[in-house]
Amino acid sequence: MCGFIFGHLGQVIYKNHLFFILIGMVIDSHNKYAVYELCSYVLKNNFIKLMKKILLLLVVSLGLSQFTKGQVTMTAACDLMGLVVNVSDTNIVDIYHPGHYLTNPSEYNVIDWEITDTQGNIVAEESVIDYHRFAFQPNLPLTDTLNISAHLVNDSAIYEGNPVSCLIEDQLYWTEDYLPSGTLYGRWTFVHENVGEDQNGSIDSCIAIPIVGCGSAALWDPVCGCDGVTYSNSGDAACNSIYDFTGGECNSQGGICTSNSGIQIIEFGFWENPDDPCDIGECTSDGQFLEIVIDCMEQTGMPCNGEWVEVEGQCCSECVESVIANYSCDSISLNPILPLGGVWDDSVLVVDIETYFSNYSIPYAGLMLIDDMGDTIAIETISTAVNVYGISPNTSETRELILVNELVLPFSGELCVVEGLFAGTSNIVCSYPVIWYNMELDQIQNNRQPKLLRMIDILGRDIKIHQSGQLLFYIYDNGRVDKKFLQ
Repeated sequence: MCGFIFGHLGQVIYKNHLFFILIGMVIDSHNKYAVYELCSYVLKNNFIKLMKKILLLLVVSLGLSQFTKGQVTMTAACDLMGLVVNVSDTNIVDIYHPGHYLTNPSEYNVIDWEITDTQGNIVAEESVIDYHRFAFQPNLPLTDTLNISAHLVNDSAIYEGNPVSCLIEDQLYWTEDYLPSGTLYGRWTFVHENVGEDQNGSIDSCIAIPIVGCGSAALWDPVCGCDGVTYSNSGDAACNSIYDFTGGECNSQGGICTSNSGIQIIEFGFWENPDDPCDIGECTSDGQFLEIVIDCMEQTGMPCNGEWVEVEGQCCSECVESVIANYSCDSISLNPILPLGGVWDDSVLVVDIETYFSNYSIPYAGLMLIDDMGDTIAIETISTAVNVYGISPNTSETRELILVNELVLPFSGELCVVEGLFAGTSNIVCSYPVIWYNMELDQIQNNRQPKLLRMIDILGRDIKIHQSGQLLFYIYDNGRVDKKFLQ
């Protein structure tokens, strides 16, 4: 009975180029028990399931046989292909790939085989052309698992408009069992169903690929393909792998849609003008162009702490924040208000600030006083800040710094403008040297002209003569510091 089953099925399948693996096992087996084992397995365990698969492949093969006579490049669906262990031993594994007989023209079939162990190490790999089997030596313990990958490609065989690209991945493990006679036998067995997966999901379906041997009726019923080409009828479009089309000819300019800027578009879907990234939209199947309007921040009035800069390939400009240069500090005037007698009763240092710039601001900036050792003496906090968003252009305001360490006169150090102080990203962008001397109350109350003690430049160097074009800081004995520029 077993001989009848495989003999009959072998004749039918072989005639249709589907040399099924079960026949291959009988013919190619090196084990005298292989035929008996195979028959026992089929008839006892899985005959119905096997027959369904054979009948399904038989139907596909009968359908393909009509095309192969005319040398038409056709193939079966990728999910109809599945690997089977043909010959199995402890020292050799021979795997059969039915896709070679399901894909025509078979002489262009290339199967990339890759066998790895569980750690990803290559056990065997090879690209096999125009052949259905791959044999290799496992060379690893029988307790290990093998990862199997077989990728069938054939650029001359077309399935649903795309060249064949079918990937099958699975695992093999070694199993042992006893024949009814009591003989122990082992074989490599697939863990999963190892059904093929088509790899053409990302391929553009709007590329014309002529199907060899495909013909259509000589009928003029024009359709406009999604590639912008006019075909004589829908059959002519299908013979060129174009399945998305509309009735009628494409317009005389060769396009399907016209953008608002007057450009002819030759394919459906999203479109972008390569010369103008703001000119974008969608070309619909009914020939309409739907413009996509981009709202740029610059056009909506979004403030920019710097300048808007055009970026190549982008529709909208980007805001590039201004970097405060050293000379920008010349446009900031800080005037600390020292208490009478140099005694701080409320632990607050008051500083009047004026700015003379107009084209930028210092974001989230605050003031800080440090001594010559770099220690913080006083600092502005969120609770005392008049404006936590920064130091604005053309402004005049009073700021309060909390004393965090004792401030004793005479004092020398720096009063600093700190960018990002209230944003947690502190960066000193401007610093001004300060030297304060102790003054008695009667000196302060005496309405006399303050005495100039020192003249220093922005680097803190003492200057004896104030020359033309030079910016200096005048330090007086009452603690006042004036910034003067001599023209």
